[in-house]
Formats: sequence, structure tokens, C-alpha cells
Amino acid sequence: MERLDLLKSLSFGSQVAEDEVAKLQEYFVQTDQWNRIERGDIDIVRGEKGAGKSALYLLLDKRKDALFDRGVLIVSGENPRGATVFKDLIADPPATEREFIVLWKLYILSLIAHEMRSFDISTADARSVYGALEEAGLLERELNLGPIYLCDPLTWVN
Repeated sequence: MERLDLLKSLSFGSQVAEDEVAKLQEYFVQTDQWNRIERGDIDIVRGEKGAGKSALYLLLDKRKDALFDRGVLIVSGENPRGATVFKDLIADPPATEREFIVLWKLYILSLIAHEMRSFDISTADARSVYGALEEAGLLERELNLGPIYLCDPLTWVN
């Protein structure tokens, strides 16, 4: 086979990680960066479109049982293929950086509270958080983060 034909026949998978969920683990190279993420040394991954963030997200989600056995709980923020939780903010974004920060904190708190509730964590502090989030319409029995963009983030700031 000619070199050019060989190069043309190579496949590196789909350009979109979400389309490769089943096969991603077969060819994913576990780099030092991946090992640091899996160990918990890295909490936030940022990068340009196509940098591999979704692939890392999907691989972590696939390993959630193994990570749970090590005391690490994976909570998925949303379905990476679906519409984002904050899609409605495009038309009416928060006016200040502070509002964005509070919005993200509420989003993360709602995710954590829902997961804690699913494990029947019901300490007095946990019930207090559940109550406050329910009162604000940010926590239901079933996960629904849509109302987060409707609340006024500044009402949650001291």
C-alpha cells in the first residue's frame, strides 16, 4: 500500500467526542494531564473548541463507578449534546461579572444538593440548603436546572 493511500485510510474517530462515546475509550491516550484530572489534582478544564474537553467529560462520566469506589462522586452538569442550561441567557445575560459568579455558584450548589438528596443526606444543614433552594424554585425532587436563569442572582449575595 502506498503511503498516501495508507494515510487516507487512517481514522482518528469523529471530530465530535459525543459521537464517539462507545469507541472513545479504545483509543484514548491517558496523558499526564488525564492522570492529574483523574487523581483530582485538576478541577477545571478549559480550552478552545475541539481541544478535547468533551472527551474528558465523557470519559470521566464513563468511569464514575470506579471513581465512586475511590471516594470520588461524579455529578454530570448537563447533557453535552443537548441544549445548555444557560441557553436563555444569550438574549438576556447577567449585567455584571458578580451576577455571573453568583449564577454559577447557584448552578453548582443545585447540582450538589440534588446529588446529596439522591444519597438521602438529610443533616440539619443539608435540609436547610434544600429548603432554601426549593423556596427559590431551584431544587425539585427531579433534577431540573432550567429555573436557575430565571432567578435574580443578586438576591443571593450578602
